[in-house]
Amino acid sequence: MTHPGLLVDIKDGIMTITFNQPRKKNPIGVGIMAEFRKILDEAASNDSVDFVVLTGSGDYYSSGMDMSPPTEPLNTGNHITVGREFVGSFIDFPKLLIAIVNGPAVGIAVTTLALCDLVYCSSEATFVVPFCLHGLSAEGCSSYLFPRIMGSSRANEILQFGKKFTAAEAKEWGFVTDVYKPEELKSVLLPKLQKMKNTLVQASIRVNKKLIRQCDSKLLHEVNAAEWEELETRSSSPEFISALMRFAERKRAGNKL
Repeated sequence: MTHPGLLVDIKDGIMTITFNQPRKKNPIGVGIMAEFRKILDEAASNDSVDFVVLTGSGDYYSSGMDMSPPTEPLNTGNHITVGREFVGSFIDFPKLLIAIVNGPAVGIAVTTLALCDLVYCSSEATFVVPFCLHGLSAEGCSSYLFPRIMGSSRANEILQFGKKFTAAEAKEWGFVTDVYKPEELKSVLLPKLQKMKNTLVQASIRVNKKLIRQCDSKLLHEVNAAEWEELETRSSSPEFISALMRFAERKRAGNKL
């Protein structure tokens, strides 16, 4: 039994994990993060799974961390541990991890894309990490990966000022692999991935991924731990509490994120 906010399907060697709360724009709460890690752990040892594909249901890929009032304080050890392990599951996954970003992505839904092996997106996708708007700090290893992928100046504008960037910009800056028309994600991209899965030797892919990731793996875990340590501090700050209250007010008023 998986979390109701996640839909899991395995077909012809490809596991698809879908963020599946479209009416809420697919937020990622603590329960979803914990279940997601379990799903990836099981996929890693499941011989019937060659690739894992991440996508969203409806118009959004994901609106990021669930900012709804939590049932327990956000800075409790449970939340911090679950968040760190959620990001860690991306770092450690030994098989090909592919994201298909079908619409807007926000926050941790954006940062974890940099930990995927391939990222494809709709031409209508947008990306934003509003950390400083909410009084928070970087996560998903973005403090290390964003400058390396996009350059320090561009990464600073994105991480510090919350610059929203488009699918075309994401491709130009090397953040995504390729961009497709929305209707092509299923009609063109998925058959292409299936063909790759059927023609390539999976053992070679896993060895290549290990070689590509091995130099960074230890460092990424250190960055991940440091980021969540800072988030633990920030999530109990007056600035974050105020931001949370403003978010709740905007939500009640029916305003967009």
